[in-house]
Amino acid sequence: MTREQLIENVHASAARMVLAVTGGGTQAIADLLAVPGASESILEAMVPYSNASLEQFLGGSVDQACSGQTARSLAMAAFQRAQVLAEPISSDIVFGVSCSAALATNRVKA
Repeated sequence: MTREQLIENVHASAARMVLAVTGGGTQAIADLLAVPGASESILEAMVPYSNASLEQFLGGSVDQACSGQTARSLAMAAFQRAQVLAEPISSDIVFGVSCSAALATNRVKA
């Protein structure tokens, strides 16, 4: 199955999602939106990229932007947002998707 076919299957499903990605995960948004049918599955996509934006979206401080804990927190916040956005259509399956990934950089990482 090609990536496009996989995305078509996602769009054709009953699932609706909110994506919250930062760093290297941003390409996923473009990939999903590039395949016809995205309006059937994507409720919202956001990129809380700066520390201030990430902390505001999550409602608290973040020890490290690229971590499993941050990715889980992003997914839960996205899921909660999906529940709000899909509320009028209660039969929808909703979920939050997140990715917190490091990119190549020109600075030293700790």
